[in-house]
Amino acid sequence: MKTIQIITTGGTIGMAIDPKAQGAKPTGFSFIRDNISLFSPYAHVQVDSYLNIPSPHMTLDHMVNLAQKVTHYLKQPDIDGVVITHGTDTMEETAYYLQHVLPKGKPVIITGSMSNQSEASFDGLQNLVHSVHIATLPESAPHGVLVVFQNEVHSPIHMTKTYPDRLPFFESLVVGPIAKRLKADEFEWIVPVLDHPQFPIQYLTKEVVLFTAYAGMDRSYIDWAISNKKDGIVIQALGFGHLPPAVLPSIIEAIQSGIPVIITSRCAYSATGTTYAYEGGGKHLEELGCILAQGNGQKIRIFLSMILEQTTNVTKVKAYFSQK
Repeated sequence: MKTIQIITTGGTIGMAIDPKAQGAKPTGFSFIRDNISLFSPYAHVQVDSYLNIPSPHMTLDHMVNLAQKVTHYLKQPDIDGVVITHGTDTMEETAYYLQHVLPKGKPVIITGSMSNQSEASFDGLQNLVHSVHIATLPESAPHGVLVVFQNEVHSPIHMTKTYPDRLPFFESLVVGPIAKRLKADEFEWIVPVLDHPQFPIQYLTKEVVLFTAYAGMDRSYIDWAISNKKDGIVIQALGFGHLPPAVLPSIIEAIQSGIPVIITSRCAYSATGTTYAYEGGGKHLEELGCILAQGNGQKIRIFLSMILEQTTNVTKVKAYFSQK
């Protein structure tokens, strides 16, 4: 029988209602050991109670340290895979980072819950059991990191949180889920392995900021980033990747200062292009030296942070985005 290492980081799956606070707070993961028999048909599980923090408290340092811990377990010959519990608010960012830095060969599954342990609808146990099962399947390993939630398996490359309080909590907006649970222990694998660059990094030291464009936006946010010597700027622009003209002088100044400016779209199905050549249109921004990117801003920020640990050469930075 395979051995799966569970690592807890927190989130709603590790919470229960605190009567004094009149709301959910971190409590623990004793429910795993209390229900150990549900995991035994699939694997022997062992638990590393690493963290129990709400996912809005997750930082890049936490992600780096988590990657190091996961790597430690993946290197153990008697460990066949890793399952991580995580809060849903920043799950896609942690999963995206891990997908790009962890060694390949063994599956790493991330899961959580939308209901806490005090609620009758607590979904954490089911998600965790499914995650352990998925971690034992040979189809999982080539994908590297996967997110398992509500009977679906997603790639961190495309998945995002779409609703805070109803189904579907997570969606892969471009390609759909990697796999779906059909019945009992049967999963249908739909999407082939997605290619992505790997970064042999052990840390994240660069400061990359993320802004969202809006009607009437001025240059003040970009000026702030320049004056505070940020290493990179990601802007979730309007539509197909467009910005108000008032922002452009600061964009030019940032680029001339050596700060890469990445443009993505604030649309749910995020995409950019060069269809529009007007002032502030995608074509104009690219001509100014901005890099047009595909994907949501929070993941693009992580991606640029990883790239900047490898190179600050603008041509090489742009090359990474062309292969993304």
